[in-house]
Amino acid sequence: MSGGTGRLGKALVAVQVALSLVLLIGAALFLRTLHNLRTVDVGFRRDGILLVNLFPRAGGHQGLNQPVYYHELADKVAALPGVQSVSYSNQALMPREFKESVEPASGTEAPVDAMVAVLAPRFLETLGMRLLAGRDFTWHDDANARRVALVSESLARRLFPSGGAVGQRIRAGMARDRQDLEIIGVVNSASLWIVRSRDPMAVYTPLGQARPGGHPQMVLRTETAPASFAEPLRRTIESMGREYPLRIQTLRDSEDGAFIEERLIGILTSFFGGLALLLACVGLYGLMSYSVNSRTGEMGIRMALGAAPDTVLHLIIREALALVVAGILIGLPVAFAASRLVSGLLFGLSPADPLSMVASVTVLTAVALLAGYLPARRAARTDPMEALRCE
Repeated sequence: MSGGTGRLGKALVAVQVALSLVLLIGAALFLRTLHNLRTVDVGFRRDGILLVNLFPRAGGHQGLNQPVYYHELADKVAALPGVQSVSYSNQALMPREFKESVEPASGTEAPVDAMVAVLAPRFLETLGMRLLAGRDFTWHDDANARRVALVSESLARRLFPSGGAVGQRIRAGMARDRQDLEIIGVVNSASLWIVRSRDPMAVYTPLGQARPGGHPQMVLRTETAPASFAEPLRRTIESMGREYPLRIQTLRDSEDGAFIEERLIGILTSFFGGLALLLACVGLYGLMSYSVNSRTGEMGIRMALGAAPDTVLHLIIREALALVVAGILIGLPVAFAASRLVSGLLFGLSPADPLSMVASVTVLTAVALLAGYLPARRAARTDPMEALRCE
């Protein structure tokens, strides 16, 4: 190549390619992370779930018998056409975790941090969770009955490694009414609050034994699109005269809010990755076009001496490919080092995820070679006699 497209021009294009690769790999990692978060097995069925945040009217909770009221409301909502199951939780699904110290009442095992949540009967059925041992809560588990709890399988294994968690007693947190809870059942471990939680440990206590106050979240499973139940659900809740629905949303919508950070990072890295790829291709196209224009005479001589158009085409593409390969060799180690710095933001894949890297390299190579192919094709169509006359 002539001096104007010498080492500096090649170096700049190779750096652009390397930068593009780094950003493309970053975008691939974060997009795959978002996909993994939305599809990972969380221990319950995500589709068909509607979440309703309840809020009391002025004076609506005055003299309220909480278990009786919520039992009656659940029965009314369950009677709506298309509703399969209704329950409640004092912890809104998906947004965050609040852990407390849990230990056997006997003190035989060290305390562990676990979620402590209040659930109503049929919560397991509504979410599609599995009861592995013992029994579920009923509306008879009220303030007059013995204090009981369900525990996740992971917590049962941790506190009672020899098995037989059902019938054991535990202390959960600092509240006085949770210092002697009898385990009546073991349920599968489910990531109800943080999808990133692996094998989460949790204690569940019945709504009928919860302290008065608070605003539980209603959870219902529907046979058809959950959003279509918003209006009849609102009327049913308000007809009780105690509360109104502060917010009605599907579980998928709630997840989208919980994954806002991952979505934002994925969008930004995709945008800047695409922009860097465009700039690299423009640079490569400009460099190869200048090279072709400055070597018109050389191309004419080659073709006059018998070189086939394909030979000229391959010559230019090889030069473009050399720059792309140089950029990839620079970019891969940089991308690997950068991905390790953000490994804490990834989920379900390693910083050196092969699929993300192979896909990014493939896309970059294909697009960059297309940018190099256009001026190469023009060079292959050069008329030898006209090229020699130009010289």
